[in-house]
Amino acid sequence: MRVALTGTPGTGKTSVAERLAESEDVTVVHLNDAVRDHGLTESTDEERGSLVVDVDAVAEWLDGRDETGTTVVESHLAHLF
Repeated sequence: MRVALTGTPGTGKTSVAERLAESEDVTVVHLNDAVRDHGLTESTDEERGSLVVDVDAVAEWLDGRDETGTTVVESHLAHLF
């Protein structure tokens, strides 16, 4: 099962995800880290200084993971997946 943990920046998503990760059958994917670590971007928004996420690449990367138990995807973009 995949669960989206989403919300606006600063609402405590990462804190909640860290608590959920303490459970043996829960794997947490910090989507922002995965996007950076795996190059799942289309470009960089120079004006905002932020990465533009390649939504299709992220979906493919998530679908290619070996998921057992519950996977919590944490990000303000998690609702897309």
